[in-house]
Amino acid sequence: MQLVDLRRPRRPGEPALEVWASTGAELVRALGTLAIGLCEDFDVGEQRIAELRDQLGDELRDEVDAFSGQDGKNWLLLAALVARLEAPGSVEDLFALLEDDPALAWRFLVASHLEDEASEEGQGLAGRVLAGEAGVDEVRTRLDAIGEPHAGAVAWLLDREAGEVGAHVLSMLRRFHAAIGADMVAEALGPMERETTARVAERDGGTPIRKLVVTATNGYELGEGLSSERVLLLPSYWFRPWLIIARHERTEVFTTPIADQHIALPSQAPPPALVKLFKALGDEGRLRLLRRMASGPIGLTDAMEELDVAKTTAHHHLAILRQASLVTVRDQGRSNSYALRENPPTAAADALAAYVGPVARTVLAVAD
Repeated sequence: MQLVDLRRPRRPGEPALEVWASTGAELVRALGTLAIGLCEDFDVGEQRIAELRDQLGDELRDEVDAFSGQDGKNWLLLAALVARLEAPGSVEDLFALLEDDPALAWRFLVASHLEDEASEEGQGLAGRVLAGEAGVDEVRTRLDAIGEPHAGAVAWLLDREAGEVGAHVLSMLRRFHAAIGADMVAEALGPMERETTARVAERDGGTPIRKLVVTATNGYELGEGLSSERVLLLPSYWFRPWLIIARHERTEVFTTPIADQHIALPSQAPPPALVKLFKALGDEGRLRLLRRMASGPIGLTDAMEELDVAKTTAHHHLAILRQASLVTVRDQGRSNSYALRENPPTAAADALAAYVGPVARTVLAVAD
């Protein structure tokens, strides 16, 4: 039998695109959702997350929270480890990976935190750490050279033996899976598979990779100088509406929110996308940012100056605008630029009309 591939051929230099319904990644993200401390910002709701946290038990919950790090990133970063697996990245395969290489979780986390440094030397060190070619002393020397204090997530990791960190990560994941994680992943699997099927159909139907990434991420644009060989989309149910971006070797790994149409919602419930849209428009500061972007793209510093707020606050406002599909985020190396994606008045009117439907008009007959 001959196989004829009718998919659009990949352009030279364009990364390959894969979409996985990864139960391994979702297990890690589900645990991260319970630990990250942003309950009110998740689509699944603050009450649901609080109930699930209670089911963890005090001992496991305390361990998970402590491991999350000062910025809550550790569990979210670890989800990208599934890029090392064969598709679709199952829970069992992730457990086997961590068991076969106990130091892998430590190396991966240290390297991921070092990726935040912009210099080539810092990037090179991250790669050597991941490959097991550089250890604690070299990392400490580098941090001293760039003036970084030994604090936060990196310092916590450097003070611990790599194999012990890996064994602890695997232990927490296994216990979580046995307690409530398996049920959480099972709840997520149907929507993840529907999202994956839809995105693969778009890819195979000829949708350009960059356009597909914008749609799947609600507004993230790949940089023009992207050097990665692969883009891996990992749809998530529990971490909606947030977007996680990670790099693993030559792969750009995106945790993407599942679209509303792939989630079973009560028949009369407003779509989460509609709620996000009007939440985004219901803040004076975000309206000012939209007005500013009507004149052209802005950077994070511009947003901070426009609103006179701290970096984290400005970033949060911009993230809400992206989640509402109003703003695109363009990757420009070590910084991002933000631009209008939709016309806010038109987008709001169309979204509201689609949910509310046509307005019934009552005609009153007036007697002469």
